[in-house]
Amino acid sequence: RERRAGRAAPPRSFWQEFAPLKNLQVWRFAFYYFFVFGAFVALSLWLPRYLIGVYGFNIATAGMIGAAYSIPASIFRAYGGVLSDRVGARTVLYWTFTVCAVATLVLSLPSADYVVRGISGPIAFHFEIGPLAFIAVACVLGFFMSLGKAAVYKHIPVYYPKNVGAVGGMVGMIGG
Repeated sequence: RERRAGRAAPPRSFWQEFAPLKNLQVWRFAFYYFFVFGAFVALSLWLPRYLIGVYGFNIATAGMIGAAYSIPASIFRAYGGVLSDRVGARTVLYWTFTVCAVATLVLSLPSADYVVRGISGPIAFHFEIGPLAFIAVACVLGFFMSLGKAAVYKHIPVYYPKNVGAVGGMVGMIGG
C-alpha cells in the first residue's frame, strides 16, 4: 500500500519479517488452523478406511463418500469468508469450535450396551451410531471446519497488516 501511494517502504530484514512469530497470538492462530485444516485433511483421509472397517462399505462406496465429504466442505470455505465478514471471524470460530466439539464427541462414542439401575430394577439399552448418522455428523463437522478455515485467515491481516505473508505462511505451514 505504501508503495502504491508513491512512498517506498524501507526494506526489512528476514528477522524483522518473522518478528510477529514471537507473539503467542500467532501460535494460537496456528493451533486453530491446525484443527480446522489439519484435522479436516486427516479426517478426509481416514474416513474411507473407517467406513470400510467399521460399517463394511466396499472401497468404491467409501471412496465416493470420502470425495463427497471433502469437495463440498472445501468449497464452503468461501462461505466462511462471507460469514466472517458479516458476523465477525471470532463469532464464526466460536460456532466452529462449539459445533466441532459436539460432533467429535458424538463420533467418538463407541457402540455399547448399558445397564442403568432404576427404581424398578435394571434398565438395559444399546447405543450405536448407524452409518448414515455417522456420515451426516461427519459432514456437519467438515462443513464447520471449512467455515473455520476462512475465519482463521480473516484474523491475520487485522492483527498483522504489515506481516500478512510471514504470519499467514507460518499459520498455514503449522496447520497443514
